[in-house]
Amino acid sequence: MATTEGALVASYNRGCKVITQAGGAQVFVKKIGITRAPVFSCKDGGTARKLVVWLEKNQAKLAQVTESTSKHLKLLSFTCWVRGKYVFVRFVFDPDQAMGMNMASIALQYLWDEFLSKQTLLKKWQVELTSLSSNACADKKDSEINQLLGRGYAVQAEVVIPHAKLKKLLKVAAEDFFHTHVVKNLHGSSLAGSSSQNMHFANGLAALFLATGQDPAHVTEASQGSTIVELQPKGLYVCVNLPDLPLGVVGGGTWLPAQTQARKLVRSGKTLSSQQLAAAIGVGVLAGEISGIAALTNHSLAGAHLKLAR
Repeated sequence: MATTEGALVASYNRGCKVITQAGGAQVFVKKIGITRAPVFSCKDGGTARKLVVWLEKNQAKLAQVTESTSKHLKLLSFTCWVRGKYVFVRFVFDPDQAMGMNMASIALQYLWDEFLSKQTLLKKWQVELTSLSSNACADKKDSEINQLLGRGYAVQAEVVIPHAKLKKLLKVAAEDFFHTHVVKNLHGSSLAGSSSQNMHFANGLAALFLATGQDPAHVTEASQGSTIVELQPKGLYVCVNLPDLPLGVVGGGTWLPAQTQARKLVRSGKTLSSQQLAAAIGVGVLAGEISGIAALTNHSLAGAHLKLAR
């Protein structure tokens, strides 16, 4: 973990220890694909609606043109919205093992330059590319669309911690942990108007993104997500849901020696796929929530920072 916060490493290490002694986490990874959403202008709203129909009828051709820019890129789908005379088109691409933001941008600029801008009918409708990115992507910012539809990878990691492990390793009771979660993550987030109901996803994400060569600006969107806690007879169920993890193992800063070495640590020297990296980060975030909420519950957070961060 690349971080200047000393207490953070110890806290995540403790969370990982709890998960291990609880029997391990169950992790689910779904590849959503990277998104880029250009916006086009037309001569009026009626023409804008015609453009949507035209794009949907020509999806196969759009895929052919965009995929010609990279042998690793595949167009999965796109969705259109009309606002006035503007058409917002949210394209979803599978970029293979890359995060793929640049690949998507290059493909869509090429689509406009070499195909859309040359169509006689679209010229008649006065279709113009207003912006390659319209914020409906939504790239590097919080958004309801990414929380609902996902972006990059969607990850969920969960564990049931036995009561004895909670008392021994975290020094808390399940009921007290649950109460802190409800008041902080649910009531507190509601008061603040935040739809990200978690303690500190961004802490672990930033440290792991920097360590493995990811774009740290994507922490803004990746930190959206929810922590779910439930009291069960056998112990405490804790789950983290991260719908928006844009990451990869090729491209960007992933080639740097230290970052390459850090990724290899995850599988004891073996090559790591982007799906496996997403899973590892999901478990790391889960570990951070477990340890962090426990520290808030038994009021040891400030003391830990005094001891470990100096």
